[in-house]
Amino acid sequence: MIFVDSNRAGGGGSYDRPFATIREATAVSRPSEVIFVAEAPTPYEESVTLQRGQMLIGSAFGLDVLRAESHMEIDAPPLPAATGTGPVIHGMITLAGDNTVAGLTVTADRKTGVALSADWPQGPLTFRKLYVRTSNDGWGLYVGNTLFPVTWSGGSLDAADHGSGILINGGNGNVSIDHVPVSGDFGDGIGVRARTGGSVVFHDGSPVRIRNSTREAVALSDSKGSIRFDSPLQITTSDGRGFVATNVSSVSVSGGSSWIETTNASAIFIRDASVQIVLDRVTATGVAPGKLVEAITIDKVRGSFQITGDSGQPDSGGTIRDALSYGIRVTQSTGVQMRNMRISGGGTVASTEECPEDVPKLTNLRCRAGLYLRHVEKSAFENLTIEDNGGVGLNANNLIDTTFADVRVSRTGHKSFEPALLIDEARGEIRFTRCAFLDGAGGGIVIEQRFNPAQMIFDRCEIGAPARPAAAPALVRATAGGEGRLDLQFVNTSVHDNAGGGISFLAGDGAGATLTIRDSHVDRVGSSAVSVSGSGHATTSIIITGSHFVAPAVRDVPLVDIDLAGLSGGCLEIAGNELVGGANPLLRARGSQIRVVGGVEALSPGNGGIPVSVDPSATGVTEPCR
Repeated sequence: MIFVDSNRAGGGGSYDRPFATIREATAVSRPSEVIFVAEAPTPYEESVTLQRGQMLIGSAFGLDVLRAESHMEIDAPPLPAATGTGPVIHGMITLAGDNTVAGLTVTADRKTGVALSADWPQGPLTFRKLYVRTSNDGWGLYVGNTLFPVTWSGGSLDAADHGSGILINGGNGNVSIDHVPVSGDFGDGIGVRARTGGSVVFHDGSPVRIRNSTREAVALSDSKGSIRFDSPLQITTSDGRGFVATNVSSVSVSGGSSWIETTNASAIFIRDASVQIVLDRVTATGVAPGKLVEAITIDKVRGSFQITGDSGQPDSGGTIRDALSYGIRVTQSTGVQMRNMRISGGGTVASTEECPEDVPKLTNLRCRAGLYLRHVEKSAFENLTIEDNGGVGLNANNLIDTTFADVRVSRTGHKSFEPALLIDEARGEIRFTRCAFLDGAGGGIVIEQRFNPAQMIFDRCEIGAPARPAAAPALVRATAGGEGRLDLQFVNTSVHDNAGGGISFLAGDGAGATLTIRDSHVDRVGSSAVSVSGSGHATTSIIITGSHFVAPAVRDVPLVDIDLAGLSGGCLEIAGNELVGGANPLLRARGSQIRVVGGVEALSPGNGGIPVSVDPSATGVTEPCR
């Protein structure tokens, strides 16, 4: 046992005659020695290197605990833990392994580099009631390539003036941070990288509150094993990314009350990771002269990722403002849920390849968007507002079994091929409930299906262009071709206000297409309310029941226009509708393969309009279309 007390200089290291500096103690110490440091009015301005097995104990921990726990014989009177944070060491403590550091405060800055440092430690590291303060680019804890446990229990890590936090690099020893709050104004915050296994855990009582980070608040990369935040994770950054995880086996954020806010930097960037993450809100803003390119990027993510907000409270899940390319981009991922968020502005910078004008022939992969989804499966988006975005509002490619509820997209796009909603290929059931798609530069909805079977349902939705009525030839444009099968349904949905048509559906090249319109309204359109075309070997079913249609102002344009040419076949079922035609044909159906359920007489509402124009061979069929 060696004693250090700078208040009583000039001794030889005993309790009665302590050394004045820790350097003197380490110079004569042996492996597994205990060095006790008394609190002093001024910091110990020195760096310390501990041999394997040595303990560095401060007065805030005392010696009585060691007597009780380790049954040590200590030549000194009782020394219980003193109040406060113990003696202050301004310097770096280098650890060899099997070390314990307890009951003191370590400060680090750019001059000292790191408060606690261990590279390839040859044994466990234990920190107890340890207080670390960093500033000016100094790090709090660095552990490299450890194969042994690292445990920090009690104390805190505080940063000021862009100090940095904890970096765990390599190794597979378990790292446990327990009842150690991490807080302050950071440069870099928490880093974990190149781990070959083991766990890194911020347990209950160890909230991470990173303010004003200028680099990366949390950066996790190339690591196996698991990384867990069991306490709240709260991040704000200025020009620094918020939460980054790339090529990580397992990441969990489950402490509740967790959120991320960034300015001029991505809030979240996750790629190739298995996650269980729940965040209350995520906010990212671009402020000139800085810029925000993408706010949230999620790629190749498995498990569950959630941004919740407060149930039913708009914007409580966060806001994305003025992201130049994408507000939120989710690709090749499953289990993503985002609720109660707003995405506004931005979309003013396109990618190197422009969004194509002809999506059915090309692809929508390059179309910038407020919300961009590609190869996204079993996910849910609820109570989202997307507005005033320069590109597509909601752009989806290869969407699988995903739901949207209370999503409102308005005033998006600058070009005629940038609608409010653009879907290129889907599988399974895609459901929109209580959604609105309004005033897109390219109309309300564009759907293209070529390869897969999909059912797409719009339930209690609104699709219109009251402020941009001349933007698109139809408010809804759907195309099915090749091997595609598209079951498109509009239920209790309002389609309104367009100089062009309402709903346009084109089926060709052997595709299977079903259009169902039930209990819906189409009015204030300049062309046909419903237009369906088939070509090649397409098979088309059209079911229109219980709906209200108002004919266009243009004379001789049919309210419902069905044109199945060549070898294409189809079935038309109309019942219980209110068709207000004026002097326009209520229905024009062309094609010898059309079956009309109920016969021609079932189509006439007797309202003074021209009732029907149907191919003679198409009448008198009584079987339902499906």
